[in-house]
Amino acid sequence: MSAGEIMIAKEKRSVVTIVVQ
Repeated sequence: MSAGEIMIAKEKRSVVTIVVQ
């Protein structure tokens, strides 16, 4: 995985956690 892909994955996870909360 490239650094860009990792950053995108982290952004998606943070968005999901915000939606859940």
